[in-house]
Amino acid sequence: MIAKGPATWRRSLVVAVDVFVGVWLVAMIGLGVLATHQISRLGSMSDSLLAISREEQHLAGALAPLRQIPVAGDQIATAQEELMQSSAQSARDAVETRAAVDSLGAIVFALVLLLAIFPVFAFYLPLRLTRRTFMRAAQGRPRQVA
Repeated sequence: MIAKGPATWRRSLVVAVDVFVGVWLVAMIGLGVLATHQISRLGSMSDSLLAISREEQHLAGALAPLRQIPVAGDQIATAQEELMQSSAQSARDAVETRAAVDSLGAIVFALVLLLAIFPVFAFYLPLRLTRRTFMRAAQGRPRQVA
């Protein structure tokens, strides 16, 4: 017998489809959580960049007393200012990168969640509701005796 739709499926096939859909949802949500976790690990790189920029600021501050050296003072002052500017730019970039990585993690999780839910709402639930309606209608009919 050829199954013409979910209304004619056997109970074991319906259970198998239900289990598959459940496993699909759990797997996709797990994938979303894993992707979000890996992306948030990328955010730790921007945290490291922020820590490096702080160390650059401390280093630039440590150069201040060397500006008093008569022969190299101007060169040291220039290097100190360049280091401070570079440090400030690194700090701004680190903050922006962290925000972008956090946004990317949320977007990836939302996309994976939508990919998981779309087939369920577009295909599975309509088939399931069709079967349920058919089964209720079939149970309400009087049995014909041959």
